[in-house]
Amino acid sequence: MDSQELYDLLKTLDVKLRARGAGHLSIVLECAIGQAGTSPSEFFGESRIALSRVAAESEGLLAAEDHKKVSDALGQLESWFRDDFEH
Repeated sequence: MDSQELYDLLKTLDVKLRARGAGHLSIVLECAIGQAGTSPSEFFGESRIALSRVAAESEGLLAAEDHKKVSDALGQLESWFRDDFEH
C-alpha cells in the first residue's frame, strides 16, 4: 500500500464513520489524513494509530469488507515499521 492508497482508505473510512455517527473516530482519521503532506513515517505512524482505533471501536459501524481493509492496512503498516527499524 502506498501513501495515496492509504490516504484514500482513510478518507473513505472517515466518510463512512461520520455518516454512521462515529464522530470520535472521524476526528482520529482526520488527524492522520492531515499528516499526508508530512514525512512518510509521520503519516504512516498517525495512520497506524487511527486505524488501530477504528479496528478496536468500529464494531457494527463498518461492513466486513471495510474491517478487512483496515486489518490489511494495519498489517502492511506494521511490516513497514518493523522493516524500517531493522535497517
